[in-house]
Amino acid sequence: MTGRCRPPCRQADRRIDWAAEPTPAVVAKLRAADSSPGVLDVIDGAEYFLSGGYEDDQLRGEPGSVIARRDGAVCRATVDGAVWIPQLRRRPAPGGPATCKLPATLALRGSLAGVPQIPAPLTRPPGRRTYQEISYREAGGAGYVEFAFPGGAMSTGQCRRLLAAYRHARARPVKVIVLGGARDFFSNGIHLNVIEAAADPAAESWRNINAIDDLVEAILATTGQLTVAAIAGNAAAGGLMLALAADQVWCRAGAVLNPHYRLMGLHGSEYWTYTLPRRVGAEHAARLTDACLPVTPASALRCGLVDRVIAGGIADYHTQVATLAAQLAHSPHYPARLAAKAEELAAAEKQRPLAACRAAELAIMNRNFSGPGEPYPQLRRAFVYKHKPTRTPPHLPRHPASPRHGGPRSPGAAETFGIPGRQPVPHPSADALLPARSAAGPGQPAGTGVPGTVTMPAHLKEDGVEGQATFLDCPAYLGTDGAARCGLPAEVEARYSIRSTDGPLESARIRCPQGHWFNGPIESLTMPQQPAPAGASASPPSHVTIQSCGTQVPGPTQD
Repeated sequence: MTGRCRPPCRQADRRIDWAAEPTPAVVAKLRAADSSPGVLDVIDGAEYFLSGGYEDDQLRGEPGSVIARRDGAVCRATVDGAVWIPQLRRRPAPGGPATCKLPATLALRGSLAGVPQIPAPLTRPPGRRTYQEISYREAGGAGYVEFAFPGGAMSTGQCRRLLAAYRHARARPVKVIVLGGARDFFSNGIHLNVIEAAADPAAESWRNINAIDDLVEAILATTGQLTVAAIAGNAAAGGLMLALAADQVWCRAGAVLNPHYRLMGLHGSEYWTYTLPRRVGAEHAARLTDACLPVTPASALRCGLVDRVIAGGIADYHTQVATLAAQLAHSPHYPARLAAKAEELAAAEKQRPLAACRAAELAIMNRNFSGPGEPYPQLRRAFVYKHKPTRTPPHLPRHPASPRHGGPRSPGAAETFGIPGRQPVPHPSADALLPARSAAGPGQPAGTGVPGTVTMPAHLKEDGVEGQATFLDCPAYLGTDGAARCGLPAEVEARYSIRSTDGPLESARIRCPQGHWFNGPIESLTMPQQPAPAGASASPPSHVTIQSCGTQVPGPTQD
């Protein structure tokens, strides 16, 4: 494939001529610059970077003027329609303080006098084109509460509006309530940018965490319907814990999950001390929240963090979610599941009331928000203003640099996993400490696990680009008993073939963020075998090993 070198796209190329350009051209420029750098423009005499663009097919006004506002977004007229812009970032003055993206109405506070609020109906009319953060629809006995918040962050107001939509769904005659967004993000928890911009960030943090807790409580306390969290995109911190409040969690294979808060100096709330141990056990819940490392959907399925992983593109994902939700609503086991859910909640309330979980979590969060010497304010500010780290974060491994691409090895060369260096990594992978589970999910016996893989789509294989970097779940065994597996996303740095008595053997070099590496047949990655228990008869040891701090333990075998 050949191409033509093109110049970089500058702000002059992105500039919008509100008096001349039609709506589709304006939307195209806005989306091409979303979420960074944004389109530089002038509103009320001040320069802003505009982020996001959604057509409105009904509103009209003077081109370029702000004609409406809704749920934090502003609507600007074009020559033939209007566009909604959810977020703005004030252009910093030369030598002035840094700025951050904010809901447009917050960024323009004091400049919107006389601009009307035009709410959108919760259920959008068929064919209507407009901006809507939260919507509701019904199909196949299920109610769908759909939401899409820019960047996945949920402010106090957004949490309250989502709670109102959820309560509407709960009052409807549906058997299943599905919560989720179209794509991109599910949720990343509280809105740190809005908090940073508040007159009192600690007080706004407190309002925000209580608002999302109210939403989680409503989901947990639902006994009249089954609930499903449909995670189409990434989820992290309180946003992932929000999903765990549902009875079922269905995750798209391309999503990345981060079940931790500690990097922001927070203990976390959202009832995670109830929902996370309930799914993965108390010991592993502590490891997940302490390790501060991403979890792949395949690994999340093995440990019980999610109930189902759905492969395919975003359209296929939504089709499968609709099919599964309808099946759940019309299942003959539905009454029994609903009754079991109510019994489980009642039993949990007797053991430790949900209110006690919330009170304990919030007591620590209150200290995190406003206590002297707490790191949260500084970490929040660094996150919001995108400060560059001055050193490798302590939760990530440090190891010598190595070539990105390993060439083919000579036949018969030994394949090894390795952790370079002599010192143990200070924060082991959360997934690395899990027993292997089968693709059937939690509850299956160890020894049948197959690490999840993210495979190339068929059309890419046909186009001959399968050799491009992709990811596998790292299959490294940890510990002398081989009962724990890493599971972090390991990048395929190179693919090649080596000769064998059975013909060419497809091989790869992979490396995971924890420092494990492998250079050998892909077959030994995708068809691992659990090491035999001590004292049991076993086949001769494989030449595929893990090296960890000078100790060799068995890895996936290849006969």
